[in-house]
Amino acid sequence: MPHSQKHLSFYSKAFTKLKRAHAYGGAPHKPVLLLSMLHLIHTGQLLQNRIYITPELVSTFKDFWRQLVTTPHTPNFALPFYHLRSEGFWHLMIKPGHELALTASHSIKSFGSLQAAVAWAELDGELFLLLQDPENRALLRMLLLETYFKDYADAQLQPATPYLFQLEAEMLQESPQLYQTKYQELQRQLSREELEEETFVRDGAFKKVIANLYGHTCAISGLRVEATQNISMIDGCHIKPWSLSHDDTATNGIALCPNLHRAFDRGLISLDDEYRLLLSPHFVEAEASPYGIAQFRGKQVLLPQNASWYPAQENLAYHRERVFLR
Repeated sequence: MPHSQKHLSFYSKAFTKLKRAHAYGGAPHKPVLLLSMLHLIHTGQLLQNRIYITPELVSTFKDFWRQLVTTPHTPNFALPFYHLRSEGFWHLMIKPGHELALTASHSIKSFGSLQAAVAWAELDGELFLLLQDPENRALLRMLLLETYFKDYADAQLQPATPYLFQLEAEMLQESPQLYQTKYQELQRQLSREELEEETFVRDGAFKKVIANLYGHTCAISGLRVEATQNISMIDGCHIKPWSLSHDDTATNGIALCPNLHRAFDRGLISLDDEYRLLLSPHFVEAEASPYGIAQFRGKQVLLPQNASWYPAQENLAYHRERVFLR
């Protein structure tokens, strides 16, 4: 037997013998996460052997869960991401200071604790190489479906991005009032854990929407950076803080590079009602610099092509009155 086939056989067996809680016929969390990971590789969203906790992965997990799971289990993303480590081929990279998360007496159960403790997960190097082959991915996907979701063994899962697309459309098209009303309804319907995951996915969608509206360009400095692998040097920033507004619509956003984002959030800069930069009198640069912020005083900032997506005047007024340091 060729060397690669031997190892494909090994991982095929591992994928069909996952350790799972027995309630309701067996917990579906691990196979759903593995299907999600396979999908991200297939669609080119996972190009290196570092499986980060991204809105795309969480959203795909939720999408597949809705399609496949009919038992009363709760779709807790943190559980399989953490407990797949017991299978031997999934390895967690723990952030410094959080090593206790990997001890037998501790377990990560919430999405927040997962984000705080885990930097990313890695597969066995050999498994990741095998998954670069479409035939290997198709085989392992089929085995997961046949083993854990028999009713769907012959079905083709729908593309696992419609929810993100739906959110992005809502952020572009809905009024802040309607968007806020829908989110308030989710707060009543979802568990704390589910709401935490939902908010994470929405934040990722908001950042993507705002960056796209501004052409991945900082509205103030004009810096434009596009990168692969979910890395961006341009932030989608809320004008009225999300914690107060729960408003992810386009008119509550602006694209800024990280240093200007920080200055905006701390009230050192703001925008007037003509979209010109205001500089707080409390902001003093030690010396002239080509990277300084003072050079942009009074500059009219870059805006989206469609005026309906301009920062809302009421949001800018809130920022000037409640955040900006005068």
